[in-house]
Amino acid sequence: MSTPDFGSELKRFAVHVFPGEYVGPVYVHVAAQGNEVNDVNVELLWGPLRFAIELGDVDEKGYALVCAKIKPEENPPPLRVRINAYLNITFGQGDSPLPYEYIKDCNEGWVPASS
Repeated sequence: MSTPDFGSELKRFAVHVFPGEYVGPVYVHVAAQGNEVNDVNVELLWGPLRFAIELGDVDEKGYALVCAKIKPEENPPPLRVRINAYLNITFGQGDSPLPYEYIKDCNEGWVPASS
């Protein structure tokens, strides 16, 4: 099965490593390009932990999934993102620039990745 050609920015999987010395809020911004995408589910995998969220419909503004990097690390683990649809995926540190209604707090609800 071939992968649809949606352009280089649209992805279903992305990986990012935040700087080891950084401590504070981080976010993953997921957004549609053009048409709204329905029934979107996102899974974050960070070190030994996993977080899953159902976003529902995602438009061009998208959503920022916000959590915290709570300690400095010499070798920080990558934050991996898996999505059931092709979306723009970007990462940021600090406060998300999106308005409050487009922010999803992902600080609670993490479970062991093996479960």
